[in-house]
Amino acid sequence: MSNSRPTVRPLTHDAGAALDRVFAGLSPHSRFLRYHAPMPRLPGPVRRALLDLDGRDRLGFVAEVPTADGPRPVGLGRLVRTGPHTAELALEVVDDWQRRGVGRQLLAALHAAAEERGWTALEARVLPGND
Repeated sequence: MSNSRPTVRPLTHDAGAALDRVFAGLSPHSRFLRYHAPMPRLPGPVRRALLDLDGRDRLGFVAEVPTADGPRPVGLGRLVRTGPHTAELALEVVDDWQRRGVGRQLLAALHAAAEERGWTALEARVLPGND
């Protein structure tokens, strides 16, 4: 595990490898907390929906750390517009990088993107115990 601080960049619709790598880094418990159901695999329709990003009403960010093999994705954050001034947000951080500020970095990027678009309320569905 790297001690470098992750960098955050926009996630694009062709970032399936980053999505797969982050999903693989989640324990069954973390997957349950994120998806609100047991999720041993990422079903095709869910994967496609998560990658359906237009940079306007559906956008995302990836947090990456440098490695000898190139950047390694350690977290993802997404926003989906749900109304004229509202959006739903979702975050996931691989288990090895939880409680190291990655979620906070992603949240800051999501907040800035929402602010740029005039979205004044962000909503998230969080299960009890998901702190």
